[in-house]
Amino acid sequence: MYTLKLKGSSDKLSFRLVWLHGWGQSHKALVPLAEYFDDVAENYLVDFPGFGFSSEPKEVLDTEDYADILADFLSTLPFKDTILVSHSFGGRVAIELAFKYPHLVKGMVLISSPGLPLKRSIFFKIKAFFIKKMSQVIRFFLCLKRHSLLGKLKLGSIDYREATPMMRKILVKAVNKDLSVRAMQISCPVLLLYGSKDTATPPYIGQRFKELIKGSKYIEFPLHDHYTILTSGKSLVENQIEEFLAEIR
Repeated sequence: MYTLKLKGSSDKLSFRLVWLHGWGQSHKALVPLAEYFDDVAENYLVDFPGFGFSSEPKEVLDTEDYADILADFLSTLPFKDTILVSHSFGGRVAIELAFKYPHLVKGMVLISSPGLPLKRSIFFKIKAFFIKKMSQVIRFFLCLKRHSLLGKLKLGSIDYREATPMMRKILVKAVNKDLSVRAMQISCPVLLLYGSKDTATPPYIGQRFKELIKGSKYIEFPLHDHYTILTSGKSLVENQIEEFLAEIR
């Protein structure tokens, strides 16, 4: 797993921030945020296996496997209070890590994190059923690779269509995993940041996490979606993380 330590991050700083990117992205998506905290914390950014500079896994990984890989990395570092800052898919891994390795996590910031079942309309369920049946017919009659033809027909999510066959399997495994039981057992301080206009991980996901994670704090940004929360909403996120760090330290 590729990791980047920001150049200004001194080993003498008293705590560490570890930045976990979303699906289809890399550590680069979080560099602007991490640089803001370079004077106050030791900052590490990672590329999960299959993203950025990290090689693609040779087997289908679960989010728990990603957490194990991250735990192995953190265990190589000198012990220091560690706060995980994650966006989207990175939040799934953060929750797994905090659940399985609580001694490694001092606190977490979950930005637009999924991990709970989405509310699905009847129309969506009918569409999903149609896509599933159509893919079965295509495989049977045309003997074509599913990912090739479905990509041309633009079926499935953008993340799914743009992923390699191996990463598609990992994505499917991740999105079908309900992390509610794990969330209920997290004991470290948690800050939940969500955008009101986010359709990928709607605000009700964050609100539900607040109910599940004892003592967590929920903040919603009315003008931002799944991605603008990191760009045009960057200063708002920075301010909330600053306050969170001051509170837990």
